[in-house]
Amino acid sequence: MAKNFIIVNDCPNSEIILNNVEKINEFINRFKQFYSRFDKRLLTTKKKVNVNLKNGIVNISIDFNKKHYGQCYGFNKELIYTY
Repeated sequence: MAKNFIIVNDCPNSEIILNNVEKINEFINRFKQFYSRFDKRLLTTKKKVNVNLKNGIVNISIDFNKKHYGQCYGFNKELIYTY
């Protein structure tokens, strides 16, 4: 499966992310669907999102058109936090 994200440099759990690429891509699809309500171009952009994993929480974020979008997900839970 293709990796459409960038792992943040200070992420200590990059191996866990690489072992769960399908689940991370699922989170990214939800992330893009949610924020495409505000900016339709986000859904079709080729810019990769940043992914970070700490304490079982996956942080997905992107800087797009001078705005910062982000969401946090848990592996066993749905959406935890939107910012």
